[in-house]
Amino acid sequence: MAIAYKIVASYPDIRTTIVDVTLDSSYSTGGYALTNSSLGMLSNPVSVDATMNFATTQPIPLWDSATNKLAFFKSNTAAKVTECANTDLSASNVCRLTVIGQPVV
Repeated sequence: MAIAYKIVASYPDIRTTIVDVTLDSSYSTGGYALTNSSLGMLSNPVSVDATMNFATTQPIPLWDSATNKLAFFKSNTAAKVTECANTDLSASNVCRLTVIGQPVV
């Protein structure tokens, strides 16, 4: 299974799209590679703000601009933040992205 994208809103006048990304268990070290067209963008975004819902067990999302990947982190038992493993993520996890760049019009 692959991650699923859903463009929730598109605001070309302010170069922004809002995208829900449903995760899966195919996560690999370094993060999910994002597809620009699925983000509603013509090229790599300038900025991606990633948020999860407020459940205490949700992973922490982080967009890597150098690789255009979406990585996820969690607190381990030593209260240190470590990257998630594929078993930490599933289709019940949805991440909302606010994407800024050159949108598809």
